[in-house]
Amino acid sequence: MTDLEKSEGRFKEAMKTNENFIDQLKDIISKNYAIGDLINYEQIHLGSVNKSFIIKTAAKGKKEKYFLRKYKFGKNEDEIEFEHSIIKHLKKKRFDLVAGLIHTRDRKTFVNQYNDRNYFYAVFEILTGEDRYSWVNPDCSKKDLKNAAFVLARFHNMIFDLEPDQKRCEPKIIDFLPVIAQNISSCAEKIRKTQFNIYLRENLKTILSTIEQTLYAFDFGIQGCEYKDLAHMVIHCDFHPGNLKFQNNAITGLFDFDWSKVDARCFDVALAIIYFCTVWKGKAGSRLHMAKTAVFFHAYQKASATGIGPLSDKELKYLPYMIKASNIYVMNWVIQDYYDRKNEIDPCINIRYLQHYIRFLQWFEKNSNFNELEKLMG
Repeated sequence: MTDLEKSEGRFKEAMKTNENFIDQLKDIISKNYAIGDLINYEQIHLGSVNKSFIIKTAAKGKKEKYFLRKYKFGKNEDEIEFEHSIIKHLKKKRFDLVAGLIHTRDRKTFVNQYNDRNYFYAVFEILTGEDRYSWVNPDCSKKDLKNAAFVLARFHNMIFDLEPDQKRCEPKIIDFLPVIAQNISSCAEKIRKTQFNIYLRENLKTILSTIEQTLYAFDFGIQGCEYKDLAHMVIHCDFHPGNLKFQNNAITGLFDFDWSKVDARCFDVALAIIYFCTVWKGKAGSRLHMAKTAVFFHAYQKASATGIGPLSDKELKYLPYMIKASNIYVMNWVIQDYYDRKNEIDPCINIRYLQHYIRFLQWFEKNSNFNELEKLMG
C-alpha cells in the first residue's frame, strides 16, 4: 500500500468516525432535550479531561447555541450530581457568572447515552466573553488579577452554606498528600527511558521530601492551629485564568466545577495563587511573582470582608503551606496526565509543565522566599 493510499484510508476513517459522532449527538439531543434539532457543532480544545462542544440547534425556525460536555470515560455519576448541585445552588443565589444547566425532558441535568455507564453528557447555557488566558503562564494584568480575586471571594460567599448532593471522591488535601506521594513514586518506578521519566526520577527525592514536610506541618498543627479548625466548604479547586471568561475590564463567566470538592477554603485561595501568580519564564526560573501575589491576596481579603469574612489568622498561618501543597497537587495532575495519555499528547509539553512545578518547589524551599511570603500575608 502506498503512502497516498494510507493517507486516504486514514481520512476516510476519520470522516466515518466524525459522521458516527454527529449521529450520536443528534440522537442524544432529539431523545432527551426539547431544544430543537442539532444542525452543527464545534469542538472546543481548551480542557484536557472532558470533551467540550458548542452545539447549534434549530426549532420552529429559531436557532440557538448551547455548550455540551462529554464527560471523561468512567466519570462517577455521584460526582456529576455533586457538580450540578453546585451550579444549581449558585443560580439560585443569582450568581450571574455561571452557565445554567439545560434540563432534559424528564428534568434531569445529564444523560447516559445508550445506558453506557462510562459516558455521560450535559448541556449548559452559553457564557459570554472571551477566553483571554490559559492556565499556563497567564501573565494576567493587575486589573484582571483584582477582578479574579473578587470573583473567587464572591463564589465563596455564595457557596459556603451549600450542603451538596453526593460528593467528589477525591479526599481533602491533608488526606490526599500521602496518596499523591504513593502515586508519584509509582510513576517514577515505571521503566521508561523518556526524558519525562528520567527527570521525574532525578527529582523524586526532593518531591517526596517536600510532601513529608508539608504533611508534618498539617499533622501537628501550625503554631497551635489544627487543620480541622479551618473554614471548610465547597471549593472550586480549579480556579485558574483559563476557567474564566473576560469582556473588556470585567469577568463575565466562571466555569468547570467538575474538580470541585469540600475542603479548606484557604486551599482554594492557595491554588488560585499558584495559577495566577506564578512566573513561568525568565532567568530567575519558576517562582511566585510577589507583587502579583500581593495584589490577588489583598483583593481577596477586601472582597471577602462583606461576606463570610477574610481569611482568618488560622487560615493565614496555613496559607504558605497550602501554596506548597497546591504546587504538589497540580504537579501530581501533570504526572498522572502524562502516564494516562502518553499516546495522545506531546511529551515536550508535559515535561515543560513538570519542570515548572519542580523548579517552583525548589524555589519555595529557600527560607528567604518562604519568609517573604509569610510576611506578605501577615
